[in-house]
Amino acid sequence: MSAEPATPTVDVLTDAYERNLRALKECAIVDGPTTGWGTWETDAVGNPTVLRADRISLYDGNAGIAWAMSRLGEAAAPAGVGSAEEGLLGGRTGIDFASGSLGRISFDHRGFDLGDGLAGDLLALVRTHSADEDAVRGLVAGLQAAARWDAGGACWPDPREASIARPLCGLAHGASGIALALAEAALAYPSVADAATRLVAAALRWEGAWFNPVAGGWPDLRDSNEGGYPVMWCHGAAGIAAVRLRLLQAVRAGLVLDYPVEAIAAEAHAGVLACGKSLTGAVRTAREYGFESVPGGLTLCHGMGGPLDVLVLAAKVWELPQHLDAARRIASDLVSLAPDDPMEWPSGLRKGDSLGLFVGTAGTALLLARLIDPVTVRCLSLLDTER
Repeated sequence: MSAEPATPTVDVLTDAYERNLRALKECAIVDGPTTGWGTWETDAVGNPTVLRADRISLYDGNAGIAWAMSRLGEAAAPAGVGSAEEGLLGGRTGIDFASGSLGRISFDHRGFDLGDGLAGDLLALVRTHSADEDAVRGLVAGLQAAARWDAGGACWPDPREASIARPLCGLAHGASGIALALAEAALAYPSVADAATRLVAAALRWEGAWFNPVAGGWPDLRDSNEGGYPVMWCHGAAGIAAVRLRLLQAVRAGLVLDYPVEAIAAEAHAGVLACGKSLTGAVRTAREYGFESVPGGLTLCHGMGGPLDVLVLAAKVWELPQHLDAARRIASDLVSLAPDDPMEWPSGLRKGDSLGLFVGTAGTALLLARLIDPVTVRCLSLLDTER
């Protein structure tokens, strides 16, 4: 990381970063040329069941930890057996993404979201600068064919999830993640730009219709209306805001959308505001009840990592350094209240610690590095691989 002017806040973050990185190194299990970390298998409701050193998913296994380490200048070849599953977060696509080169893309029996569907494969192709433009065209065509049109908007029901009554909002499994992948593909591969941008605009119209100005966010549609309006990376305002901020950058770079840029900016503003409120609430909770009472700690998927990352991105997109200052100050307040040992910090699992990229120490270390040096360490929420 590049040198950052010393301030008390940056010093606190640097100390926390070094402790998280040290924890990752101390937990590493080196076996010849490969490195593994003990990560948890979980049951259907997210409770840890078995600790293994050969799990290799991007989301919470060795591939994700190794990818984070590589972003931090600590090269490691992840140990584990290649997944037979498809998908970016939990399957083969994510493992290939972490290695920097994708293999064969499968179109059979797939969903469409970023997590394990076609959109995740599409984003991975873009992020690894794939020369396989036929695969890119095939994925865009697959998303186009699967779109369900509703009053000018488009959404993507998951054909494998009969228990989910309707498509979802959000980045991991909803319209925002699909819009992100399509927008990045349109910028990187002009041959798909027309089809992809039409779908991006339609996804924004569908998801925008769900915004609740009173709640200041987008509903979690997995449980009818009982899921509330979360501020998380996976299902909520943090992920949605990150996508809107990225789309503002994309429009400046030449992306043409049949959707008002003023609406994108307004949605980004609403999402950033929701992130700020969630973060200040987390600080109040930590001061009153201790850092361990902050759900998810500083992890990306379920914790405060997503909202913090959004503030850093907002500082860049809007050229407003006060957002970065606020993110640093809030993160500093939180880690000052945390135990010295990062392995005692709350994780993204229901119980127990985690080293994983999206739910544990690896993602927290990368987030802290980004807070210290957002020029070198790019946006974790968007899996930005540029340096």
